[in-house]
Amino acid sequence: MENSSVASASSEAGSTRSQEIEELERFIDSYVLEYQVQGLLGDKNEADLDGDNKPQSHISQVS
Repeated sequence: MENSSVASASSEAGSTRSQEIEELERFIDSYVLEYQVQGLLGDKNEADLDGDNKPQSHISQVS
């Protein structure tokens, strides 16, 4: 009887740990996704700023 309660407690602890790991994985995934989106937005803004000069330089090179 005592062994089954120990096994049950161990199983519950493992289950709780799994839930904590899943929550951490979701948090990390959302953080990474947000970081990537911010990076992409930052790259896009930089490209927009540089983009004003690039077409002119391409045109002048072609001409």
